[in-house]
Amino acid sequence: MKYILRFLWSATRGYRLTPWRSPYLKWRIETYCGLKMSKIGFLEFWGFMWRERANHAWPALLDFWGVPNLQVINRTAHVEKCAAEAGQRATTRASEIL
Repeated sequence: MKYILRFLWSATRGYRLTPWRSPYLKWRIETYCGLKMSKIGFLEFWGFMWRERANHAWPALLDFWGVPNLQVINRTAHVEKCAAEAGQRATTRASEIL
């Protein structure tokens, strides 16, 4: 239960009272079921949550939505990850040119 609450607290940062407006959760729903982010509102969000709670156990949902994906929310981790990826791309390009 603590893990679930911690995830929801992190995933709805800035949108705690209106989780259906969270770009992160909208993106995860779009990735999971194909419903476009621009089409997700109050009813679609809670309808999805209700349908999926019956189809999946919470641990399975958290494995899909879970901690590795929360690095995007953590600005420091996101910046470090982007810098590492940019450096890796630069070295790949440099080796291709030479």
